[in-house]
Amino acid sequence: MPEETLPKATSAPESSKGGTLVLVIAILAFIAAVVAIVMNIVMKPDTSAIEAHVQAIQTSVQANTAEITALKDAQSVVDKQMKEVAEMNSQDMPIVEATDYKYDRATGNLISVKDGRVIYSFEKERRAIQEDQTWTDDDLAVYLFGLQGSKLIIWQTGTENSPGPGWDYEIWQTDKLKYIDLNNPSEGPQPYTVPEWKKQEAKEQLDELERLWE
Repeated sequence: MPEETLPKATSAPESSKGGTLVLVIAILAFIAAVVAIVMNIVMKPDTSAIEAHVQAIQTSVQANTAEITALKDAQSVVDKQMKEVAEMNSQDMPIVEATDYKYDRATGNLISVKDGRVIYSFEKERRAIQEDQTWTDDDLAVYLFGLQGSKLIIWQTGTENSPGPGWDYEIWQTDKLKYIDLNNPSEGPQPYTVPEWKKQEAKEQLDELERLWE
């Protein structure tokens, strides 16, 4: 019995292999493009949203800064008004002799008599006198006029200026007096407003003194 001859398997044509390879490459290229698009979206956020957020923060900061400035201005006004009220109230306080303090001309220091503590150094004021060409000498004289509450009332002048009789009554009626705040002496001499009752009192005392001279 003759053997049955099986048909031989045939290989795929070369053209079919090439088409499949091209298809695979195309699919891979497509996948790569999709991945690139996705990565671009993920890695590159919407800058407009970020810019809007930054702008909102800047606007908020500016608003807060303006509010803080307004509060500071308001506080400054309140502090000034409170200081004026305190000044008005202090005008009615009695003025007593400043026996617990003295000015040491040798050192230029305002000193507490009780413990020798330096209350304030008039070094800056002494230099001003020394540089002032209207004075023939070169030192500072500080006269203590009295104590009103925490205000040590003083008169600063050059040692060349020798006051005559009744000079203190005259000075009380001027705007030449200053004061050292004993609660905060580092602020230095501040302009002192003489109360009207003290001006009147000094005027009457000066008038009485002048009558005695006649």
